[in-house]
Amino acid sequence: MIPAIKILESQEELIKKIKHYLGVTDQEYQGRVYPLIFNYARFVHLLPASEKHHHRGAGGLFRHGLEVGFEAVYKSHGVLYGMDENPGRRKQLTPRWRLAIFIAGMLHDLGKPVTDVEIKSEDGAHTCNIVGDDIETWARKRKIQRYYLSWRVNRNGDHEIVSPTLINKVITPEVQEYLNEYGPAIYKEMLLTIAGTSHNSKMYSLVMDADYLSVEKDLKNNCIPIDPSIGAPIEWFILDAMRQQIKKGTWTDNAKGAVVWRLKEGTFILWNEAAEDVSRLITKSNIPGIPKHPDTLADILIDRQLAVPYRLNPQTVRRYWNIKPGSMDRPLRVLKLADPMNVYTDALPLIVDGHVIHIETETDGQSDAVAQDGEAAVTPTNHDSANSTDAEQANPESEPDIPSGGVVEIETSIKAQPATPPSAPTNHSQPSAASPAPNVEDNSKANNPAETQAARQWLASQHAAGALLMQSLDPISAEYFQIQPNGRVLMLHQNIAAALNQKPINIITTIDAAGMIEVDPRKPMVKVTELGGVKGVLLNKETSRYLTVLIQNAETPPVPPTPPQIIATHPGTNRPTPSHGQPQGAHTAQRNANHEIEQLIQTIKAFELPLAVDQTDDSLIVDMVLLRGYIEEQQLFEMKQLLRYAFDRPDISIDNTNKKFIVKK
Repeated sequence: MIPAIKILESQEELIKKIKHYLGVTDQEYQGRVYPLIFNYARFVHLLPASEKHHHRGAGGLFRHGLEVGFEAVYKSHGVLYGMDENPGRRKQLTPRWRLAIFIAGMLHDLGKPVTDVEIKSEDGAHTCNIVGDDIETWARKRKIQRYYLSWRVNRNGDHEIVSPTLINKVITPEVQEYLNEYGPAIYKEMLLTIAGTSHNSKMYSLVMDADYLSVEKDLKNNCIPIDPSIGAPIEWFILDAMRQQIKKGTWTDNAKGAVVWRLKEGTFILWNEAAEDVSRLITKSNIPGIPKHPDTLADILIDRQLAVPYRLNPQTVRRYWNIKPGSMDRPLRVLKLADPMNVYTDALPLIVDGHVIHIETETDGQSDAVAQDGEAAVTPTNHDSANSTDAEQANPESEPDIPSGGVVEIETSIKAQPATPPSAPTNHSQPSAASPAPNVEDNSKANNPAETQAARQWLASQHAAGALLMQSLDPISAEYFQIQPNGRVLMLHQNIAAALNQKPINIITTIDAAGMIEVDPRKPMVKVTELGGVKGVLLNKETSRYLTVLIQNAETPPVPPTPPQIIATHPGTNRPTPSHGQPQGAHTAQRNANHEIEQLIQTIKAFELPLAVDQTDDSLIVDMVLLRGYIEEQQLFEMKQLLRYAFDRPDISIDNTNKKFIVKK
């Protein structure tokens, strides 16, 4: 239990960036923005954002909210608001839109403290009703120094319903009045976005994209240490107890009476005996709140992907495996470790003879079925040990090194049947109008016009990624999409990049930003998959379903002549397209640049530039870093041409110290 002000101080650098990109003065920040962030810190305190996924450490929900708010505001500088308004009105609306976008991003998970966790005192006598008192107030009233969490079951998505009902816990009356000053449109848009209600708006799109970026960043850097004095995941204590038993030699391996067995299919623990030792050590260490039942401990390790459940097929999933070591007369019921290096600090045990016993039902009368959320990304159908995908994924020697940042092409191999080429279209019966979404479980069948239209509309809604896929589906590139037996589509990104004259990494980045790539959650940075000796990007179920419709249709949609641009040219720009076939002279190039620069200046003066424009009594000011990025994105002209133009104009100056572009009114 720490004061909320300390939580704010832990995110000081991020909060400074938020202030900068909101474009507020010190007075506006103290009056409007700071109270929002402080109230949010009091409400979510040190709660994690999720139990076993992103931002799962202490303070994760607060950090995630700030990250989403920041990313959304940052991206909003490339968006124009109120284009149907006059410049004066637009000037008043823009800062209100940006503040609302930040709030919607920060509060998009506001309901999680109510729906996802139960907060109790150490002795369990007091439960925090966070709808009433925030955590800090609740703890102070009862003189509680430390609080404990338990995760509620069946909570998926409930927080989105609750989030809008809690906004008065964070948003002050002054801010609500400020956002509603020019009508309810901004406030309504913010509430719909906080509620997670899918709708066609710039704000919703910005927040959803920002949420994805924040999650992706945390999953790439989820090795940040957590201070155990604040909070530690329960699996830490379980793993520590297992390491102690192995280090002391209490657990032997690969012999009669051993707890640990290492076969070619992986490393296994005789869990009923092991769980008793783990529980005893945890209890001896006076650590409260740790379950004792072996099945519960096994479920925790499986949930954290530290153990691997047994999958005979998608319908038969159990927490325990049955193995038959060569030196044993009877089979053993065991738990399989995902990576034995999680508990072995030295050399691993040798691999001994033995095999996994694949059975339809349990022979000892004990059910250990594990509930699954959704379907598995890749389910092996061949359970021969030499071809077991699960065994390869669990083998630490097969794991690639994961770089610390950026989207990179890291290859992983998955045993699969050879890719299935697109088949010729055949006639279909007409589906009902109520369900135009395609059903392509049988990839040998072609699709009817209603399904094709639905697929095109869906791709069109996916912005840059959808445009890229549509553009790739010309007669030349269609062969670079291979439909797999399980319905997924393997996109041969390198071939497509060559056909579109783009870099392969740009293809991956665009598709990945839309969440279209199916990846192994244990290796979220691995984007490139090898199937049947062919390397490419494996698209997820939804994308594959719609894409298959278009692949199997004889009529391919028309292809735009150039790659899609993520940010469209602003209305103030009407530049001629230079001829790439003939070189331009230096004077002609500068003359064209002068024309475009002058248009840019007029756009700034009209507040039509999709960037924050600050002003003083006599000047308009734009951040030079943002301006440079915008100019390069739009390919308007070279920066040296802008510098030369500014040098010759007395009403334009560049402040290199503070990185500002200044235009006299």
